[in-house]
Amino acid sequence: MQERKWSGMIEKIQGRAGGDIRYPAVCLSFIVSLWASFNTGIINLDGILYIKMATQMMEGQWSYALAHPNLSFFSWLIMLVSKVTGLGLEMATYVLIASFSALLTYSFISILTLLTANRRILLWGALVIVFHPELIEAKHQILRDHGFWAFYMLGLYHFLRFYQTPSWQDSLLWAVWMGIGFLFRFEGLVLLCGLPLVLFIRPCWSMREKMTCFLQANVVSLLGISGLAVFVFMQGGLAFILPKFAHPLDYFNSLVAGVTGGLDAKAEVVAQQVLSHYADEFALPIVLLAPLVIIGGKILGGVTPIYAVLLGLGCRVRERVEWGILAAPLLWAGLLHICIYLLFTYAMFFIQGRYVIPLVLLLLLLVPFVFESLVVQWQERGAGVSLKKAGLGLVAVLILVNFLEGVVSTSDSKMYIKDAGVWLSENIDADASLFSNNGKVVYYSGRFSDSKKGRFGLDEKWFATPPSRDFYALWLKRRSSPGYGAVIEKFGPPLKEFSSDKKHRVLIYQAPLMKPNSPSQ
Repeated sequence: MQERKWSGMIEKIQGRAGGDIRYPAVCLSFIVSLWASFNTGIINLDGILYIKMATQMMEGQWSYALAHPNLSFFSWLIMLVSKVTGLGLEMATYVLIASFSALLTYSFISILTLLTANRRILLWGALVIVFHPELIEAKHQILRDHGFWAFYMLGLYHFLRFYQTPSWQDSLLWAVWMGIGFLFRFEGLVLLCGLPLVLFIRPCWSMREKMTCFLQANVVSLLGISGLAVFVFMQGGLAFILPKFAHPLDYFNSLVAGVTGGLDAKAEVVAQQVLSHYADEFALPIVLLAPLVIIGGKILGGVTPIYAVLLGLGCRVRERVEWGILAAPLLWAGLLHICIYLLFTYAMFFIQGRYVIPLVLLLLLLVPFVFESLVVQWQERGAGVSLKKAGLGLVAVLILVNFLEGVVSTSDSKMYIKDAGVWLSENIDADASLFSNNGKVVYYSGRFSDSKKGRFGLDEKWFATPPSRDFYALWLKRRSSPGYGAVIEKFGPPLKEFSSDKKHRVLIYQAPLMKPNSPSQ
């Protein structure tokens, strides 16, 4: 009886969602994204850079943007949204990110519609993508990755449609959307060039059909390359184009050099500092395995441990997944991502969690099928209480916790940084000089042109001879060195102090920084 009640409730939700669950999910995603952005209340360091670049574009200063083509497209969109809507740059950025999140939701559920006709699975998919904790955590930050994720999934959707039934519409749309994704992140170009190769293993096609579809899938890319070649020739050939690609080529060369020439150096460091007399036998294997551990940890964190356990158990999802021939392009896309991550991690021995989100999105496509399998198993247990049924109930609670984790943030608030900056903007003269070791404080103080992407510690050299400024906003983490006590002892009580629950602080001083009669003066 209870199972029928829950099943009826789910069907009622589906009925109210209308014929296509994507559209209410898109609206919900947009609202959740805006809420997540405003709930944070403080800009991230990357966001300062993008908004600063958008400000320069609005003022006609394009030199910095042209020197950083991998960052400029997102900033240009921010400027465009601001001009069209009349919103400030920061507000326009949050609206843009919410739009990207809505587009990602639409694309994710659209791919699910190619894999199943079960509307309840589509509902689970909507809940997974809208309330995924790692994605909501990313919505707190201004990142160009949001645009890449959205257009990557939209391009993948049209490529899967093309793989099922080739058509000019899907061949054009997949290349256009993936090309726009490339304007956000370089990985888009790898997928644009590499994904169509899977057409050569398409079953039931002759080699001629495979070659024809391969060319059809690459028609936009070929036209783009041809147009670029004509433009370069008219502008003076390689002498014109090579300087434009200097930055991305240097970046790619550094990655290759880090892999081909850096492994021995890394192995030597591990041998000397970690392994001692076991160096000859284990140093290089550890260096080779370490990136795999790093990537695996990031993927696990992106999927979330709860979903990872459910995917590992399987929950008989093979009985419900209707992937058919689409398994090959999805697996090939995942393999391309892994190759990208391996190249980057072997070169840098570091990878940020948001870089693996495209692969995480592919894994999340399985989660709705797991949910459906759990619901069916619950219904099959009958009205009696059993150990398996209790286990399914525990899983349901864990899934609910995972949803809530995405909505309710438990991390330490950084509002004290914004409060310090706002206080400075309201209480010191606009022409007063300010020093701060936190770019966010400078940003919120209204000295936008002085804000930098980054933050740095107060080292002993700075501590001994601080620069001459009218005001100082010193950002101290709980375990900073010099610590809070040392700063108070040297410089005296601050003019104003802002702190978090974990005792991270911003101390505001007015010149002269030193206390009168200080021994160091």
